[in-house]
Amino acid sequence: QMSDKELQQRVQRLNMEDNYTRMMMHREHLKQGEDYVNKMLDVSAVAVRGATTALTIALLVKQLKG
Repeated sequence: QMSDKELQQRVQRLNMEDNYTRMMMHREHLKQGEDYVNKMLDVSAVAVRGATTALTIALLVKQLKG
């Protein structure tokens, strides 16, 4: 038999543990999303550099041809 106060403390503790677990899971999801976005930005940067290089070469060839 638990007193009302003991039961309340136990329930409060379990609620706090549940909240903590949910917060940590949410935090991990945010981290995964951040990692994905950063990877996509890196890929995009490489693509833009490649396109810029190709365009620069094309313009230089055009200038050389007159």
